[in-house]
Amino acid sequence: MIELDGVSKDFTIGGRAVRVLDGIDLNIPKGTIYGIIGHSGAGKSTLVRCINLLERPTSGRVTVNGKDLTNLDPRKLQSERQKIGMVFQHFNLLSSRTAAENIEFPLELAGWPKERRRRRVEELLRLVGLWELRDQYPSKLSGGQKQRVGIARALAPQPEVLLCDEATSALDPQTTDSILELLASINRSLGLTMVVITHEMHVVTAICDRVAVLHQGRIVEEGRVVDVFLRPKHPVTTEFVRQMGGADTDDLPGVPQDEQLLRCLFVGDSALRPVFSEVTEETGVHVRILQGSVDRMKTIPYGRFIVALVGPEEAKQRAIQILQDRGAWVKEVNSGGSGAMG
Repeated sequence: MIELDGVSKDFTIGGRAVRVLDGIDLNIPKGTIYGIIGHSGAGKSTLVRCINLLERPTSGRVTVNGKDLTNLDPRKLQSERQKIGMVFQHFNLLSSRTAAENIEFPLELAGWPKERRRRRVEELLRLVGLWELRDQYPSKLSGGQKQRVGIARALAPQPEVLLCDEATSALDPQTTDSILELLASINRSLGLTMVVITHEMHVVTAICDRVAVLHQGRIVEEGRVVDVFLRPKHPVTTEFVRQMGGADTDDLPGVPQDEQLLRCLFVGDSALRPVFSEVTEETGVHVRILQGSVDRMKTIPYGRFIVALVGPEEAKQRAIQILQDRGAWVKEVNSGGSGAMG
């Protein structure tokens, strides 16, 4: 659906070229919610603006729905941009227009007939839950309500792609959750491909299917959200993972020498099974849970635990094998020192 091949972007600052994006390769499947996460200055906003060519790449190719946007003439590019909606961090609403009129504005620019515009605006107001506030001006709306208007406006021309540039960064946590639920609902009902730019782990784990981690203008990790964040490989990804909390051996007291300390990760249905109880029943090994939790990334359950195995050495090795056979990723660690999943 969206392909970026070798996309780089330079800006001229103080008379010299500064590379902001460096050889970005991405393939975003149709119908997915794709997260791009990175710290401030990583190049996230520049990257999303390169997708619709609000920023033209210095080099590389951007293909959306089979069309190479970088090779289109201005008229054809403008036509293709109408198929790409964009939601902004600070809403960018027109203060002199009501909620309904803000939503209608891109349809006026596109030359839609008045009655067709009216029907589309009503449909979108109901979709985002603002029908009762259709005649209110932005100054009378809360931040969450303004963003709902922004989302409806972006959807007005019936785009195939929705770009969200830090769409929840200016909102409180409760409002953020309601906007994320709305975006997920729109993705399910309309099948839109969404690209979500954020610096917040919660946004990615709540609604995204896949994620790319951007650092200093480069993609350092990419894949399914559960794979990237539960088994991080790059230090920047590990920093983001720490925002999630969970099992951390750095906070553990010493463990008796005859106990074996393990980090265990379960993804999918195995996270909901009583695996530790089954291990004890089948081997006689006692499993002491020292830290852990079960949560979800979007709809996928996962569990992260640090446990101590208590029992004879041979039985402990059998217990580890049972854990692995039943879906756990297991890594032996030392108390006071973390170990990456193997």
